[in-house]
Amino acid sequence: MSAARAIDHELELLVGPTHPLAAEPSVEPHRLARHRIWIPGIVPGTEWGYLWPARYGLRRIPLRNPTPIYPHSLIWLTANPHPSLAALRDYLAAVRPSQSQGSNVWVPAWAIADSDGLGVVIDNAGMHRGRHPL
Repeated sequence: MSAARAIDHELELLVGPTHPLAAEPSVEPHRLARHRIWIPGIVPGTEWGYLWPARYGLRRIPLRNPTPIYPHSLIWLTANPHPSLAALRDYLAAVRPSQSQGSNVWVPAWAIADSDGLGVVIDNAGMHRGRHPL
């Protein structure tokens, strides 16, 4: 199996219309220190997403300075020769922003090893065996 970092998702703050930060165009993470934060998915049986009833009036506010990034990976069977798989890997590599562009982002330490856009080859036991270019 092989894996490569594919999509960097910029995290956002989701608040109700009466929250003190609801009118902000963006928020710096250090400003969240005084607020209670709930992260769906930490409690077993919960999920989160971008769908909610409009009547809730929720706001999605970008986090900036730094922008926290949650990296998503593409995992595939290394021996899979399907041409669409190669095309998908090429496309994801082309559209993924380069971290070297000087953007002020924060990436989890566990994701930094693959920040260069190269994949990691994983053997059947789940052990990393080296680097694999997209």
